[in-house]
Amino acid sequence: MNAATILRKVWSGLGGKPARPDGFGEMADRFLRRVREFSTPFPPVSRPGKVAVLVTPWMCTPVPFFSLECAWMLRREGFDVTLLWDRSDVFFNAVRAREIAAIERVLKGLPAGFGYVDVSAITAPSAPRTEALDVLLYENAVRQIRSEGGAPAFLAANPERAVEMYAHAGRVRKLLEGGGYSWVLIPGGVWAASGLYVEIAENLGVSYTSFDCGPGAMYLAHDGVAAHLGDVPGAFREIKERLDRTPAERAEVIRLANENLQVRMEGRDEFRLQPQPASASVQHRCDILVPLNYRADTAALCRQKVFPSITAWLEALLRWLETRPGVYLSIRQHPCERIEEFKGHDNWEQLIARFPAVRDQVTLVLAEDTVNTYDLLRCASVVLPYTSRVGIEAALLGKPAILSTHCYYESCGITWNASSPEEYFSLIDRALAGKLQVTPEQRDSAALAYHIIERCLELRTDFTPTPAEFARWVEVPPAELWSQPALLTVREALVGRRRLPLLRYESLLETK
Repeated sequence: MNAATILRKVWSGLGGKPARPDGFGEMADRFLRRVREFSTPFPPVSRPGKVAVLVTPWMCTPVPFFSLECAWMLRREGFDVTLLWDRSDVFFNAVRAREIAAIERVLKGLPAGFGYVDVSAITAPSAPRTEALDVLLYENAVRQIRSEGGAPAFLAANPERAVEMYAHAGRVRKLLEGGGYSWVLIPGGVWAASGLYVEIAENLGVSYTSFDCGPGAMYLAHDGVAAHLGDVPGAFREIKERLDRTPAERAEVIRLANENLQVRMEGRDEFRLQPQPASASVQHRCDILVPLNYRADTAALCRQKVFPSITAWLEALLRWLETRPGVYLSIRQHPCERIEEFKGHDNWEQLIARFPAVRDQVTLVLAEDTVNTYDLLRCASVVLPYTSRVGIEAALLGKPAILSTHCYYESCGITWNASSPEEYFSLIDRALAGKLQVTPEQRDSAALAYHIIERCLELRTDFTPTPAEFARWVEVPPAELWSQPALLTVREALVGRRRLPLLRYESLLETK
C-alpha cells in the first residue's frame, strides 16, 4: 500500500511484527471479559441474507478479536451471522498451539446467537491446480522471504505449503459453495488462508468485504482487497458522476489534490520519505522512470498481468532497452526500504549487471540515495509504475504513465494500459516520441483519484487490531464504542454495504 500505511504496519496486526505469543492469552482473556460484561440478548434476525465472518489466527495479534467485535455488531444489527473458525496453517498463520487454544476459548465463551463452522474440519478433496492458486502460493512465498528470486527455492524446500494450500482451497470452496452467504467479512485478503477466501469467493460470485489496518488507520473494501485499494475504482466512478454535475466542487477537488501533491513533492508529508524537496534546478538524465513498489507489501502482491513478476518485467524492459540506444532509464527503489524493517532481499543491481550493453543507460536510485523521486519524474518523458501512486502523480504533472499490471487506478482513465508485452513496448515508444499526451480530462481524473487516496481512503481511528489500540477499545462498552463518529462510519459501510472512501468523501463535504 502507500508509504504511510507501510510504515504504520510496523506494529500492525495485518502486516507488521507479531505480538508477543505469551501476551496473546492475556488479550483473549480481556476480550472474553468484555463479552461476559456487556453481552445482552440478541434481537431476532431481521435483515435478509446470511453474513459470514472469518476468524483466523494472525501472528498472535488481536485480528481474530477485531473480527469477532465486528461480528458482534452485525448480530446486534439484526443480521444472521455465522462465524467461520479457520485454524488451518496455510502459510505460517496458525503455528502456535497456545494462540489457537486461546481463540477457541473465546469462541466457546460467546453468547448464543451465532452460527458456527469449524472450517478446518470440513472434509473435501483438494482443489485442482490453477494458475490463480499458483500465483497466490508464489506471492505468499515472496512475502515470507521478501524476495522474488528466492521464492521458487523456498517453495521447493517447503513442499507442504503447496499441499496445505490446495487442500484447504478444497475445504473453502465446499464451504462457500454450500453456505448460502450473502457476503463474507475477511481480514487481509492475500496472506495465508485469507487469500483463498478472496480467490474462491470471486470465482463463485460470493460477495465479500476485506479490511486492512495499521496503527490509527483502517481500510475497507467491498468485493476487493483493501490493501489493493479495492474500493477506489467504485468510489471514483460514483464521485466523478457527481463532479460532472458540480463544476465548483470539481475545482475544489483539483485544488486539494494539487495541494497534497505539492506537500509530498516537498517532503512535508507525514512520513517525509523524500530526502530533500523537489527542485526545478535539479536535472537528471532520465527518459523513463520506473518507481518500484515495496515488493513484499500486499499492495504489490497478486497484481501481475502482462509479466509474471517484477523480475520478469525489469528483465524484459532491459532487453528492450538494448535496442534503444540513447534512451535513459531510472529505476527508483521505494524510499521505505531505507528503513531496516522493510528492506527487501532482491538484488536489482545484480539483475541490471546482467545487461552490460545498457550499463550507461540505466540508473538504479537506491532507497537511501538523496534523490527526490519527483525530480526524476519531472525530467522523465514517461512513467512505468507497478502499482505505485506515482502513476497518478505523473498524470497530474502532465506525464504519461503506462501500466502492465492490475492496478487500482487502471480503470480511471488516467493511464495507458497494456494487455501484452508487444503493446506495452509499443506504448513506451509512442510516449518517447511524444505521441501520448495527457489530456485535461485525464488530469482532472488523476486529481479525483489522488484526492480519494490522499484524503478519503483512510479512516483514522484507534479501533484497529494493533495490540496497543486493542488494549484501549476492548475496555469500552460496545454501545459507546460503536457510537463514536469513526465507528458510525464503519457501521454504515458494513451494515449498508457502502464504500468507505465514498462515505469519507461525503463526510469531508459536510465538515467544510
